[in-house]
Amino acid sequence: MWLGMAVIAIVVVVLLAAVFGGLFGAPPRETPVVELAAPWAVSPAVFVNVSTVDGPFPLSQFAAALVVDGTEVAELDPLADNATDGTFGFRDVDADGDLSPSDVFATAPGSVGNHTLRLFFDDTEIASATWLEIPSIALGVPVVGADVRVDVAGAEDVRPLSEYAATLTRNGTAIGTLSPLAAGSDGNLSFTDLSGDGNLTGGDRFVVNRTDMGDYVIVVWWRGREVVRATW
Repeated sequence: MWLGMAVIAIVVVVLLAAVFGGLFGAPPRETPVVELAAPWAVSPAVFVNVSTVDGPFPLSQFAAALVVDGTEVAELDPLADNATDGTFGFRDVDADGDLSPSDVFATAPGSVGNHTLRLFFDDTEIASATWLEIPSIALGVPVVGADVRVDVAGAEDVRPLSEYAATLTRNGTAIGTLSPLAAGSDGNLSFTDLSGDGNLTGGDRFVVNRTDMGDYVIVVWWRGREVVRATW
C-alpha cells in the first residue's frame, strides 16, 4: 500500500514539473515597451532618440532597420555601440550595453522619400519613427518682362515631374495650378520641361502671364510639402 502511494506521489510530482517546468513549452519571454522620440534634424543629419525603455535589456537582443519608400536600405543586427550600415548608425550614449533613454539613431542624407526607422526585439517589431525627406530644389530670380520667367536653377535630387505640383497666387488668390507638374499650362501658369527627360532638373522653366499688377508667388510642392518658392 505504501509503495503504491509512493508511486502515485512520484507521478504527481513529475506531472507538476512537466507543467510548470517548461516541458510543454517555456513561458513567453518578456517584451520591452520602448518609445522613440520624434525625429529631429541638425543639417544634414536626422536623429531619433530612445525616449523610454521599461527596464534593462541588452543591445544584443535588439535590431533596427531603415526603410525608404517601402524598401529596406540599411540594417543594424544586432544593435551595438557605434554600429553602422552605410549612412545609418546607432550610439549607446551611456555606454552601459543596454538600450536606454538618450541612446540615439542617426542617418545622413542618402535618399529623399518617406523614411521609417523600425526597432525589433527578438525579431518582433516593437517601435518605429517616421519622417519625410524632401528634394533640394533652387529657383532662379524671376525675370520680369512682358511675362515672367522663373527657371529651375538646380535640383540636387532628380525626381519625376509626376511627384511634383506647382501653384501660382496673386495677392493670395490662386490663379494657376499644375498638379501633377507636367509640360503645359493652367490659368496664368505654364511649365516647360526643357530637358525633356520627365524629371524636374536645372533649366526647366515656369512662365507666368501677367494680366494684373500684384504680389505673385510660385510654390513648388513635393508629396504635399512645400519645397521652394519664388516671389515678385
